[in-house]
Formats: sequence, C-alpha cells, structure tokens
Amino acid sequence: MKAGILCVGTEIVTGLVMERNAAYLSSRLAEEGCITKNIICVPDEAATIRHSLEFLLGDSEISSIIITGGLGPTDDDITREAVAQVAGVELFFDQESWERIVGFYRSIRYTDPPRNNRRQAMMPLGAQVLANGKGTAPGFMVEKNGKKIIVLPGVPIEVEYFWETVRKLLPGKKRGTFFRTQVLKFCGLGESRFAEMIAPYLSGMPDSLKAAYLPRYGEVWLYLYGDIQGDTARKEALQRMNVIAEHLRSYLFSGFGNTLAEAVGNLLVSAGQKIAVCESCTGGFLGEILTEVPGSSAFFERGYITYSNRSKVEDLSISPLLLEEKGAVSEEVAEEMARNVRSKARTDYGLAITGIAGPTGGSALKPVGLVYLSLAGPEEVSVREFQFPGDRETVRKMSVHSALSVLFFTLRGSPHILLGWEKDKTIRMRGGERSRGGPEE
Repeated sequence: MKAGILCVGTEIVTGLVMERNAAYLSSRLAEEGCITKNIICVPDEAATIRHSLEFLLGDSEISSIIITGGLGPTDDDITREAVAQVAGVELFFDQESWERIVGFYRSIRYTDPPRNNRRQAMMPLGAQVLANGKGTAPGFMVEKNGKKIIVLPGVPIEVEYFWETVRKLLPGKKRGTFFRTQVLKFCGLGESRFAEMIAPYLSGMPDSLKAAYLPRYGEVWLYLYGDIQGDTARKEALQRMNVIAEHLRSYLFSGFGNTLAEAVGNLLVSAGQKIAVCESCTGGFLGEILTEVPGSSAFFERGYITYSNRSKVEDLSISPLLLEEKGAVSEEVAEEMARNVRSKARTDYGLAITGIAGPTGGSALKPVGLVYLSLAGPEEVSVREFQFPGDRETVRKMSVHSALSVLFFTLRGSPHILLGWEKDKTIRMRGGERSRGGPEE
C-alpha cells in the first residue's frame, strides 16, 4: 500500500511558508503500513495541479492520493476546480456544506460569512464530502482510475483534525507491509559518533530491514523500517531497538518525553524540582522551548534575558568588576549567572547561557560560536565551554539544545558526559575540578 501527497500553495514553493502537512501525513500513513512514494509541492496554478495529480494517478503502485491546500475562499484557491477537471465532473453547490460554514463562522465571529466563502461549498459532482470541525473549508473524496483522491484544507491543525477520517478511507482491510519501529531519540551525540556506537547492534540485519538516522541540532533520532512480510523481521527489528536503547540509555531521552524539553520537564516534576534560566546570546529561546511544554508551570519558575552587561548587573547582580576583567562571554560570568539566577528564583536549578552568536562580535581570543553554559544545582555548579559552527541561528539552537542536554544528563545522574562541540578541557565544579568524561554509559 503506497500513497502520494500533493501540497498546493504558492506560499510553499516560494519559501514564504514551511510545508508541514506532508511530514505529518507521511508519518501517520507509515503507522498504517502505508509508505509515501511521492511528495509534490506545487503553486496555485490549475495546470500544474492537474499535471501533478495526473502523474500520481498514473503510478500503478499508488492506491491513495492526499491533496492539501487551495480550498480557501479567494480566487487563487483553485484545487477543487483542478481536481474536478481531472475527475471529469462538474462542480455543484452543496447546501449542507454551506450551512456548516455559516454555523462555524457565526460561532467564532458572531456574524454571517462573506459571500466569497460560498466557493468553499462547491464540490465535485459525486464527491464524498468530509465535514471540517476546525475551519470553514470542507474536504472531499473522489475516485479516479480505482484510486482514492482525498482533498483537505492546507491549515495544519485542520489536516490533523481530518486524519481519523483519512485513515478510515485508506483502501484495503489489511495493514500494508511497510513497517517502521518506534523512533528512539538521543541527545548529546553527533550523528557520526552515534553511528559508530550502534554499528555492532545493526550488523547482520536482513535485507528487508534498514536503519534511518535523523540529526537535529545536537539530537539524533533512529528507527528501523522496511517492506516486511510476516512477523519475524518485525520482531527482530524491535529486539535490536531494545538492545540499542539499553546500551545508550544515558543518552536516550524519548523514554521520558517526546521532546528534550518535555523529558527534562517530566524529570523535574517527578523529583518535585524547579528551574530558572538566564540567557544572553539565545535571547529567551531556552525559556521559550521549556514553556512550550504543556504544564511547564509545574517545573519552570522564571527566566531572565540579560542581553547587555547592564542587565546582567541590575537583574542578576553580576559583579561589574568581573564583567570588566573577564568579559560577558566567559566561564566565570556564566558560573555567576547560574548561581545568582538560582539564588534569586529560589529554585533547585539555575541554567545560564552566554556566548557570541555572530555573525559579528567575535575576536581571535573569543570567536563567533564560543558559548559558555553553566548549571547550578543543589550539589554543585558546572561550567562547560563550546565552540559551535554555523550561522547565528545554528549557534543559538545548538546552545539551547546543549543546555537542555546538560540538564538532562544531570537529572539522570550522569553529569560528566561529554557533548559534541564541547572544548576538550575540564568541567569546572564547585569545590574544585573534576576530570572530564568518565565511563560512557
């Protein structure tokens, strides 16, 4: 069972909007044993939509086609017209859909919809209408060449709403043969080192199984997949993943949450602890990531954006003499930031970031990408030095993910694990210096 996905929107192909629906749908389809063979993004042009749809219809391996976007009320929303032309049918005005649109509009705007919303009630003749509980545009399904064409609005939250309906429309009573294991997510490792560490546990796999790696700013995600008949290869894949999870348990965060921020949040909550953060070069990004977690008030106390030296002095009581002597981007200032934010917030942990995100501001002694992270906890204060590559966005993202990794390892009882891009020097701790590394767990 294979599918094709067609994403419609000029805003996508011109880079104005990042396409999210294909990733969501292909992931969900994989859970149903259906691999996505093609993902095509096209502008709001009738001819291009038609040609792309005809291409997918002509693929004998594809049994379902999902189209997103182009169902709005404006003149450039022409997906319904293009699909009707390919299906060889006329459009008709669906009164029931219009009544739902009016009811939805009144429920959120307390007024009737503009007249151009009537376009959204136009349906290809013979289509199965799919009611939308999250927006005005209904979806629909038509059949052509024995294939199902499922057409959805382009708003991601609406696509997610439609998933259960889409799942039930997939052809066939049995699951497909495509299989994918649960995704294991690891932090504090680069892709190359990670691949070396797990290589022994992937050797000798049957040809039907393959490994997929996804590096993401200081994280690596792993899963096994394949076009598998029977249960033997499935069981072997699960067994191998269990062995890898056990071998790299110190780095595995997905056992505690879907994101690294969620994982550290759950660990803090389970321990009855809270954290406060202070940020310089990341400008509040760390606090944003932590507070994206639902229920974050249970573990996140407060955050400070101390971008200037003046703010560091006034908000965190950093010594002006220390700033003058060592500079804002220094091991000593990072440590005092972490200590002071923990003290001021009266939390169990204080986490600080200070660095040079670039593209300007660096020097021979302190180049762009130099970042210090400090974590002050109940037992000790650690400071780590990093030299991150890449542009401003990369440095900021790597800083935040590294800070969360340091916190995760500490909460898991492995505070000395070495992270990627970390300078090869001792980790300074309160009460003296302890050697780096320690045994890999």
